[in-house]
Amino acid sequence: YDKFFKMLKAGVPRGAVELKMNAEGLDPAGLDAPPAAAAAAAAPAAALVAAQDDPRFEQYFKMLKAGVPRGAVENKMSADGVDASVLDRPAEPAPGAAAAAAPAAAAQAAAAAAPSARDDPRYAKFFMMLKAGVPRAAVEQKMSGEGMDMSVLDEPAALAPGAATAAAAAAATAAAAPQLPTAQDDPRYVQFFKMLKTGVPRGAVENKMRAEGFDASVLDKPNEPAPGAVPVAAAPQLPAALDDPRYETFFKMLKRGVPRGAVENKMRAEGFDVSVLDKPTEPAPGAVPIAAAPQLPTAQDDPRYEKYFKMLKAGVPRVAVEHKMNGEGLDVSVLDKPTEPAPGAVPLAAAPQLPAAQDDPRYVQFFKMLKTGVPRGAVENKMRAEGLDASVLDKPNEPAPGAVAAAACAASDTAAAPPGRGGGKPPPPREKRRKIHWTSIPRERVLNAEDSVWAGSEESIKIDMDELEELFVEKLDEQKKEKKEEKEVRPYTTTSRLRLNCICSGCMNIYGKDGPAKAAKIALLDGKRGMNCAIAIARVKMAYAEIREVVLTLREGALTEEQLTQLLEFMPTEEEEGTLRGYKDSGADVEALGEAEKFMLEMAAVPQRAPRIKAMLFKEQLFGRIDELRGTAGLVEAACDDVKLSLRLKRLLSIILKLGNELNQHATTGFTLESLLKLNTAKAFDKKTSILHYLVMLADRNDPTLLDFKDDLKHVFPASRVLLTQAS
Repeated sequence: YDKFFKMLKAGVPRGAVELKMNAEGLDPAGLDAPPAAAAAAAAPAAALVAAQDDPRFEQYFKMLKAGVPRGAVENKMSADGVDASVLDRPAEPAPGAAAAAAPAAAAQAAAAAAPSARDDPRYAKFFMMLKAGVPRAAVEQKMSGEGMDMSVLDEPAALAPGAATAAAAAAATAAAAPQLPTAQDDPRYVQFFKMLKTGVPRGAVENKMRAEGFDASVLDKPNEPAPGAVPVAAAPQLPAALDDPRYETFFKMLKRGVPRGAVENKMRAEGFDVSVLDKPTEPAPGAVPIAAAPQLPTAQDDPRYEKYFKMLKAGVPRVAVEHKMNGEGLDVSVLDKPTEPAPGAVPLAAAPQLPAAQDDPRYVQFFKMLKTGVPRGAVENKMRAEGLDASVLDKPNEPAPGAVAAAACAASDTAAAPPGRGGGKPPPPREKRRKIHWTSIPRERVLNAEDSVWAGSEESIKIDMDELEELFVEKLDEQKKEKKEEKEVRPYTTTSRLRLNCICSGCMNIYGKDGPAKAAKIALLDGKRGMNCAIAIARVKMAYAEIREVVLTLREGALTEEQLTQLLEFMPTEEEEGTLRGYKDSGADVEALGEAEKFMLEMAAVPQRAPRIKAMLFKEQLFGRIDELRGTAGLVEAACDDVKLSLRLKRLLSIILKLGNELNQHATTGFTLESLLKLNTAKAFDKKTSILHYLVMLADRNDPTLLDFKDDLKHVFPASRVLLTQAS
């Protein structure tokens, strides 16, 4: 009330003073009390926080400073259940400040120790991106996608929104909070600090950290906890909404540009609270404490994604890696967060103890092959043929992919083992199956494709399972019978040698020892080129001077397309032209030259001879080439129609699909055309019958007319000779 008593002393009318007090929410009756009493009444309010500094309203004032329209700010305040009229009185306490005075005072005391925006773990990475030269617009877009306040970038030394609250909460729970290890003691960063101590250049250490997805700035703060440090004593800390496994997918949908209305509809359909989207950095209702959640492996250590991070390190383009991940139905956004758990990660605590790859029953034989000196390439080929991951050889002491299922099966076998046997190692498989190692087409592509041959490709055929297993399934308990066939090698007899000598001697008798005598000609060109040129020009029944005139005048129809092509090949080069002109200028006899030399000497007199012949050749080929391309395009189009309209081909592909699924014991919706080539290479255990042979028998039993499917593809065989490079 002090300023109002001063206004009265200065002669301001009391009515004006009372109007101002009413506007500021104060009681004008205080003017009738003594100044000391009014000051005493106002004393408790002196410690209240101004609205613009109140943690509850701070973010809205910052939004106004950043240029956000007031209407948008008021809408957000109304959505958050906050009084929008506070914006008119930034320097005065907001409603409810009396109840929050004590916590606010504690927050202000703790805010002194709170980090600045550039040191705040939530915003530090964005300032580092700016220092690294990343455009501000890109940084702001990333901040917006993560629900962060972009205006923080303008005040790096000030407190970020929520920093005071976080500092106050940290101060209140400091005694109960678990102690975080320093960066140099953090298991994730220990190796990098050791590398620095052993003299490894810092640049090399930072490159290795970035390659593994770690923050290189941690090296500057060895005595401070690194981002994402695991507490020494697990604390019941709740994850932010955007890190909550229940809501993570919805925030990702927003980042990818999915309309918010569609995201909210999906959340309501799954029974989730849509208001969580407005508070991405706060815990969502019903969040499971992080301490209670089992520890999940990072994406780069997840067996499902490990190979893709290795592909990136090996220099494989990211687009190719993402394409392969999409083909296997995995989330490509995991590549952007290598140190975070991937969606659906198996908890480490819940996972059973897995055997090392070299002790895994599925891979033991391959490690033994390497020890016995078998080339690694041969071992990898055998692993791929059996459908196993060859990269396991690089990690003999780590569990192989799929070891979780193997361990679960082993545990169930041990539990079900009869008394006295004790379970032990699982028994080896009792059978070995031949498989078709085809390239599958993802189900999504089949469903989304229009007029796909795989759409509705279920064929009701009868497969004799006993016959199938007799051919393509081998019982390991049965004795194998192997027959060795001796190959007869026809020797190179004395009679053969004698016959060859007679032929050679006969040639010598015909031509004599030195061959037939030839008239001596002066050869200035390379022997092979001169001979080929003489053969080519002999087919042109024209004098060399006449050929020169035809090329010089671009006479149409004088030379055929074939003749022009040959003449173009044997136009003299600059070096050959210089040699021939030098011979002629020396006064030597031109008639003593060979036919190729005479022809090139005549053509040397034509300026721009090669472009002239090319122009003539283009004119000769133009209309024929147009007709050829039209015919080729029509042929390819007709072949495509044959494939799409052939019901017999579609039924035959369905039989192949069903047969392959039976052999592979895995259901797929389609396969690539290249996979058809493997039908003839995969043979039954009798080493005579291929899968292609069995397919023909199967089709003949069910519908013999299917084998005449080639009659539906009359244009396919001619079109298969067309090369797209020639057609284009």
